[in-house]
Amino acid sequence: MTSRLRPFILVSTIALLASPLLHSMVRAQNQVAVFECAGCSLRGADLSASASQVRNLSGAMLRRADLRGANLSNVVFLGADLSHADLRDTVLNNTFFTGGANLQAADLRGATMDGTFFTNADLRNADLRGARLRNGSLENTNLTGAQMDAGFERGGFLCNTRMPDGRVRNDNC
Repeated sequence: MTSRLRPFILVSTIALLASPLLHSMVRAQNQVAVFECAGCSLRGADLSASASQVRNLSGAMLRRADLRGANLSNVVFLGADLSHADLRDTVLNNTFFTGGANLQAADLRGATMDGTFFTNADLRNADLRGARLRNGSLENTNLTGAQMDAGFERGGFLCNTRMPDGRVRNDNC
């Protein structure tokens, strides 16, 4: 492998939450290498502007990762650590942040989230300005101290959701 490799993650999902097969890919010009990545650490990795089909990054360590502009649609982040990650302008359609997914202080400004689900997720002090959640869910999710525009969650399912000001919303329980 050469130093000119630019990593990105591509995984296949066998079942949404039942022991999914996890793969990672590295693209180097016209060559592709595949290796296992279950619960892998991509701490501080630069995966910006990467795109792929379907992924499962359950348990992955993505703390401080640069994911700016990446297409992360259809990804499962079950228990993944994305704290302090840069997710500005990412596409997160039909993506699942569940099972204790940690997005503390993550930068999600301008993210597109259509059909995105946050269940038992930690978004404390996250920056959600300019992002919109449409047809998604914030269930048992903590947004304490998060920055977001009015109407961020409009049309979403909220149940036991701790809002930035500390109050709990149960709009659709």
